[in-house]
Amino acid sequence: MHYPHAFARTHKALLVACLAATSIPGLSLAAPVGQLPRAKVSAPFTLAGGAGNQLSPAMAGNTLVYSNCQSANCNIAGVDLTTRQGFPISEGTWDQQQPSTDGIRVVWRDGRNAASGETDNRLNNFDIYGAYMSDKKAFTISKAPQMQNRPSVWGNTVVWADFRDANAPNDQTSGDIYIYDLASGQETLISNAKSAQVKPVTNGKVIVWADYRNESDPQGVNSDLYAYDLVTKQEFVISNAPDEQTDPAVSGNIVVWADYRKGDDTSDIYGYDLTTKKEFPISTAPGSQIQPAISGNIVVWADSRNEPDQKNGSNFDIYGYDLDTKQEFPIFVGAGTQSTPKVSGTTVAWEDATKGNSDQDIMGATISGIPLTAAAPAPPALPGTGTQMFPQTGKSVSGIFLDYWKTHGGLPQQGYPISDL
Repeated sequence: MHYPHAFARTHKALLVACLAATSIPGLSLAAPVGQLPRAKVSAPFTLAGGAGNQLSPAMAGNTLVYSNCQSANCNIAGVDLTTRQGFPISEGTWDQQQPSTDGIRVVWRDGRNAASGETDNRLNNFDIYGAYMSDKKAFTISKAPQMQNRPSVWGNTVVWADFRDANAPNDQTSGDIYIYDLASGQETLISNAKSAQVKPVTNGKVIVWADYRNESDPQGVNSDLYAYDLVTKQEFVISNAPDEQTDPAVSGNIVVWADYRKGDDTSDIYGYDLTTKKEFPISTAPGSQIQPAISGNIVVWADSRNEPDQKNGSNFDIYGYDLDTKQEFPIFVGAGTQSTPKVSGTTVAWEDATKGNSDQDIMGATISGIPLTAAAPAPPALPGTGTQMFPQTGKSVSGIFLDYWKTHGGLPQQGYPISDL
């Protein structure tokens, strides 16, 4: 699949200098008069722990969601970032992974209809499901044939990579971008270029994804970043620099991604301003900077600059960058692998494999000392009383449509829904 695992890429050996003591989180000093304020980072704390793996954190507003893999299958769970109290969102005997949230809604890849837990098989029938945080009742977003993958949600907009056109389990040319409007229940194909389009993200205004249309080798890794304006309905290029641009994230007018243009099998973090249409580097430190996330003026990523063995090592730490002051700062530097960071408000969360790859926790830290620009909140949910799924037809009805169904005769008058609304 065109999902190159960052830790499996080959890196050239690099000599790396140790961090100065003043760059260790918790030791930041107040900025002298006339200098820009510098970020301070708290000691790390556990947001989701326990037996087994806690994976794939996603955050927005005061909510963290993640995949709770304490048993054979993974379920979707959440944490209130204010109280740090956990709660279940969707539980079942099937696999549920890759959650995304805007703080009001949560969506995920769902294996209840899959033939097996084989997540690299593009013919395997993984679907997209969702729920509102208010009632946590799961409903269907897409039950198209074969695999739907990597969903992202903001407001009424849900996007994902769709492999309904795959002709083989490892069909490298398959993968399209689909969108689902929660208000209208309408599914739309956004991009089906003759190549793989994968890893979409959205802020409710644009969709950004990794696109292989300019890679002539079906097994190649030269992906570019494309975008789609949901208002003008026009597609445009974010970056078609040499080699691989991947793992996009978007907040407000800024898109960030991991970029391999320098050609030595290590990556940097780049950004793009949707308003000025200008690209800019964020971190070009030694080693690899991967898996970026953004919220407001803070960008975070996993960073291997402190790994002496750049070819075989896996010691990734978590770093951040303030877009306003253009200052970089460490968030967590320690033994083992820290990965998949996310940020919302003052909180940063990440996967932590210090205890081993089969016992990962989601750790967190808070940022202070610098002005933080909050990301725009997601639009409120549809007016109405949530969502109801009808097992008889496999369809879901939400918001004002569900209110109408209930107040205009319900089942005797309206019957079972035959489409998602």
